[in-house]
Amino acid sequence: MAQRILPQEANIRLFLLGMFRVERDGAVVPITFQKQQSLFAYLALHPEEHAREKIATLLWGDSTDQRARNSLRVALTALRQRLGSDLILSDRETVQINPDALLWVDGLALQTESEAQDNGSGAALSTNSSFFPLDYPGDLLADSYEEWVLQEREPLRQHYIAALLTQVGRARAASDYPRATELAQLVLKLERANERAHQHLMFLYAVQGERNAALAQYAESPGDLLTRLDRFLGTSGTTDFATVSYGVLDPATGVFEYSSAGHPPILLVSPEGETRWLDEAQSPPLCGDDERRRPDAKVILEPTSLLVFYSDGLIERRGELLNDRLDRLKNAGSSLVGLPIADVGDYLVVALGVDTSREDDVAVLAVHFNPLARGGFHLVFPAEPSELRNLRASMRDWLDERHVGPADQDALVLATGEACSNAIEHSYSGRTAGEV
Repeated sequence: MAQRILPQEANIRLFLLGMFRVERDGAVVPITFQKQQSLFAYLALHPEEHAREKIATLLWGDSTDQRARNSLRVALTALRQRLGSDLILSDRETVQINPDALLWVDGLALQTESEAQDNGSGAALSTNSSFFPLDYPGDLLADSYEEWVLQEREPLRQHYIAALLTQVGRARAASDYPRATELAQLVLKLERANERAHQHLMFLYAVQGERNAALAQYAESPGDLLTRLDRFLGTSGTTDFATVSYGVLDPATGVFEYSSAGHPPILLVSPEGETRWLDEAQSPPLCGDDERRRPDAKVILEPTSLLVFYSDGLIERRGELLNDRLDRLKNAGSSLVGLPIADVGDYLVVALGVDTSREDDVAVLAVHFNPLARGGFHLVFPAEPSELRNLRASMRDWLDERHVGPADQDALVLATGEACSNAIEHSYSGRTAGEV
């Protein structure tokens, strides 16, 4: 039922989201018995006329009929004594909230506002609005486990989420990306697996230049990430298809997880120069398919192994078979052992003749796996610029203990400081700062 009365217009305000609370003329009215709370809550959320027998059975269904009717009568008397004799109307057969009562109920206000947002008549949500708070107060009667409460709890939560998502869409349409990001993050606090919120955030992070955040959004594995990117592609309207190869390397264990959608297979070069394709997680290009589950695979790298990602411009040539070009790349990979990582891309471009027959953009990404040394320098700190001084001091102390010379110290501290400074400035743009 719609409710358009504002909180300040009501002499009785009933708060049902979170913990039960009722105010009369600004003062809290103590109603401590749970059945009285439940009775008032139900009548307020359903202000139409009800049969007394129905209410008695709903709230005291485990009692005899006579005892249930007596309990209802006692509870109604107690509510009238505390809240006024004209708030609840009843006779021998029926009971209901007085439709003329100046009663505001947060649950009804939430539902009304949600419906208004959905049909486009609602105003933008405001952090200063007590009518529709941005900080979700909590689920309906959070400490109650009555059956009717449990049935209505989730629909109210979904009304709140739906209103937030509507506002995310409006903020996106207005190019207010920080605001849209804030609202989408609020949705995920309430419903971690909300697909629409994740899709919004992938777009919002990408359009704000936070590509890593967009890729990492709700990705439990490389295959999971590609699955979600595929669904996102179907809603973005940016392109009909896309190819992508994605992997995650644990520098401590050498475990490499990967997935590929329509992209050439990753080349793995062992420390001895043996080569193999990582092709156990191949799938077609991303095309907006919201049903396909993208596969992923895992391999453990030996220390000093080399991973080579590349675009199809490196291997595709008119008049040459693709398999022949792949074989040529695989053979060239055997010669990469011992080559400085910065030279790998140039070497492969020359080895495959790209410098004389380029017809497509070429990209090469080489990853040299050097296991993370145990007992290395490790520091976690708040993402605040003021923390960089402590970082530098801690690093110099650690480097001094290992007899690292001043020149090398300066280079290491400078590089680390710059990297951390960039992380602080860019990684949490428009969001609550986390950790580095």
